[in-house]
Amino acid sequence: MTDVLRDIFVARRTFGRDRFVFASNSRSGYLQEPKGFLDQIAAATGVTVSCHDLRRCYATCAEAADISPLALRQLLNHALGDNDVTAGYIQMSPARLAEAALIGPH
Repeated sequence: MTDVLRDIFVARRTFGRDRFVFASNSRSGYLQEPKGFLDQIAAATGVTVSCHDLRRCYATCAEAADISPLALRQLLNHALGDNDVTAGYIQMSPARLAEAALIGPH
């Protein structure tokens, strides 16, 4: 987790919803489906996006910032796969992933 992301989470506590990272007025108390928020964005901007669009945007920007393919796969929480022998030898440290996240898309 980057310092910027941590600061955002800490700041959210000022709203009094510190039980969940993505709190909601729903019965569960947390965001279960972001479609309503994405619909609000579409209504305000005329641009329709999905959660998967946001992942693709992140991956595209990270690749453009020369994040290593292995770091990008782990940042996206993708499996390394059984046929990726070299990746199996690499021990990716949290500090290395944090560095990749910091110099990646912002």
